[in-house]
Amino acid sequence: QYDNAISAMKKAILNFQKIGDLFSEGYAQLYISKLYIKKDISKSKQHLENYENIYKQGCKCILIKANFLEIKAEICRQNNEEEEAIKFHQKAINLLEENSIKPDLAEAYFQLALTYKQIGDQANSQEYFNKAMYLWSPEQINAPKQQIERVLKAMNLSSDQT
Repeated sequence: QYDNAISAMKKAILNFQKIGDLFSEGYAQLYISKLYIKKDISKSKQHLENYENIYKQGCKCILIKANFLEIKAEICRQNNEEEEAIKFHQKAINLLEENSIKPDLAEAYFQLALTYKQIGDQANSQEYFNKAMYLWSPEQINAPKQQIERVLKAMNLSSDQT
């Protein structure tokens, strides 16, 4: 499935380039970068650099900037560069908090929690898992139950234990 998604994104990027749609091309570059994170880290970095060049040309959407920072954080985490990952997560979180973009903020909290978990920082990991669950709760954005299940699984809990 990854190969199909990557192929589709490559075609989309070419089409966006043909019509001169920087915003969509930038988002596609981010998306394909994310797809490559676990498959080929060097290609992930290449597409992230492509996005960065597009961003410098004038595509300055806050959400795309936050997603860019999150992908950089994921690449750092995959390379066991957790301190750098934490810095990128925090920058993304600051942008998302300042602009009240709750769905992406919940995901950013979740990803930061995973990074803290990877380095064994249980207190910070728990704090950010809780923040993610709170934002995904019915009282906030009422995210699909699968989002809460992802957090519980990452915390090594099940919904029966809570």
